[in-house]
Amino acid sequence: MNRSTETQIALLTLLLKRRKEVFLLCDLGKPLLAQGFTEAEIMDVLIKLAHEKVVELLPGNQLRVLRRSG
Repeated sequence: MNRSTETQIALLTLLLKRRKEVFLLCDLGKPLLAQGFTEAEIMDVLIKLAHEKVVELLPGNQLRVLRRSG
C-alpha cells in the first residue's frame, strides 16, 4: 500500500468516526499529524477527495463531507 492510500484511509476513517458534516481542517490535521502523516500528504489527499466530490473545501479552513463512501 502506498503512502497516499494510507493517508486517504486514515482521513476517511477519521471522517467516519466523527460523524459530522463540517470539520475544521485543524481538527482533522492534528490527529493525522500525530499518526505520522505530513501536512503535504494530508493536503494532497484532501484535494484528491475534493476532486472526487467526497468532500468540499470551504472558506475558513473547513471542509464539508458530501458523501461518506470513498
